Amino acid sequence: MKKIYSFSLILLTLAAFSSCKKEYNCVCNINTLVNGKVVANTTSRNTIRAVAEGDAKNQCVYFETEEDYATQQAVVQHYCEIR
Repeated sequence: MKKIYSFSLILLTLAAFSSCKKEYNCVCNINTLVNGKVVANTTSRNTIRAVAEGDAKNQCVYFETEEDYATQQAVVQHYCEIR
């Protein structure tokens, strides 16, 4: 009977740890461009909680936005990667 309890405890522990979400760091280098020239450069760090690294990579991707910067139209580029 002790063997059954021990085996059950091991299985329960494995199941509990296999479903835990891990934390991944998404680091983005952000460039602000006005008329094709970089006028600002910053870095952003975000924590993504996901079960698999692939899920985190799907959330940590390159994207662009358009914003006003000093009364001029600017393109903000986010170069992101998991570290």
